[in-house]
Amino acid sequence: MISLLSRNASPAIARGASRVSAPSPALWALAIAAVALNAPAVLADGDDTASRTPLEVVVVTGRQPGPPLWRVSNGDNQLYVFPTFSPVPKGMIWESDRVASVLADSQEVIFAPDVEADFSIGVMLNPINLIRGRRLAKRLTRNPDGKTLDEVLPPALYARYEALRRRYFPRDDGLERDRPFVAGTRLSERIQREVGLVGGGQVTKPLRRLIKRQNHLERTRIEYVLPLKGSFKKLARRADELFESLSQEQELACFEAQLLRMEGDLEAMKSRANAWAQGYVDEFRDIPLPGDEADACLQLLRESSELATIDEVRGELEARWLAAAEQALANNARTFAILDIVELLREDGLLARLQSRGYEVWEP
Repeated sequence: MISLLSRNASPAIARGASRVSAPSPALWALAIAAVALNAPAVLADGDDTASRTPLEVVVVTGRQPGPPLWRVSNGDNQLYVFPTFSPVPKGMIWESDRVASVLADSQEVIFAPDVEADFSIGVMLNPINLIRGRRLAKRLTRNPDGKTLDEVLPPALYARYEALRRRYFPRDDGLERDRPFVAGTRLSERIQREVGLVGGGQVTKPLRRLIKRQNHLERTRIEYVLPLKGSFKKLARRADELFESLSQEQELACFEAQLLRMEGDLEAMKSRANAWAQGYVDEFRDIPLPGDEADACLQLLRESSELATIDEVRGELEARWLAAAEQALANNARTFAILDIVELLREDGLLARLQSRGYEVWEP
C-alpha cells in the first residue's frame, strides 16, 4: 500500500510486494485524489489581508518553550492533543520537556489520521508501468496542447506569477508548461524553501523520537486503506477523468490563492511558527482554515470527479479518530494524541465534536 500523506518519502518496498512508503512517479497521478484528502488537515498559511503581515519578524531558531497542548477531560481521565502544522522556519527547535513528561505518564498515543492507497500487485511490480506512469504524470500535469502559462492565465495573473518567479528564481522558468494547479503548488514550495521555510518534519520528527522512547505506550493508528484496484489502463483512465473534471475557473482561483500567500504572507508564516514554538495559538485563530468555503484549492478538488471518494474517506477517518478518542477517555487516566492544528481550531473540527458530546475541552 502507498501512504498518501508522506509526500517527501522515497519509494521503498516494505511488508509485502504491494506496500511502498510513498507514491512513486509512476503512480503519483493515480493517487492525487487521495492526496487531496489531506488538504483539510493542512493549515492555510495565507489569508487575504496582507496588511496584517508584521513589518519585521524575528525568526527564532533556538530552543523555545512550546508547543501548546489542548486537553480533553472525562472526569479524571485526560486526553492531551499535540498540534502539528507546516511550514516552519528551518532550524526551529521546540522545547520537548513538557511533551516528554505527558508521554511518560500516558498509557496510549493516538496518531493523526492517515490514508494509504492499495494498488494491485500486478500494477506495482510491472516495470513497464513505471515508464507509463511517468508519462501519464507528465501529461496530466502539463497544459493541454502544449500551451504555456502565459497562454492560459489572464494577463494580470500571469504578471503576478512572473514577478514572483523573477524575484525568487529568475534563471529558471521550468514551471512554464505546468497547468496552473500544479504550477502554483510547485511555485509555493520553491519560494518557501528560498525564504527558509520547510515542511512540518521539524515538528514531527522530534515528536516521533519521543514516542519511540516510550515502549510502554499502546500505539493506535487511524488509517484508511483506499482500494485502487484494476489494470494500469483502468487507473489511468480514472486519473484522466479526475484532471478533466477540474473546473478551469476554480483552478485559476486556486492558483491566485497560492500567489496571494506568496505575495503577502511569508513573514506571517514565520511569525505563526514562532508563536507555536512559544506556546501561543492566537495568531492562528483569525485566518481562513482549509475546509472553509474560502479555500479555493480544496474547493477545486471537491468539484472534481473524486468528490464521493474524498467525502467517504474523510468521514471514515473522522469517525475512527473520534471512536479511538472516546475509548481512550473511558479507559485511560492519560492519553496523548496528535492532530493537525486545523482540526483543533475549526468550529466543526474533531475537538469541537468531542465537546458537543459532553467532554470538557481546554484550549491553550
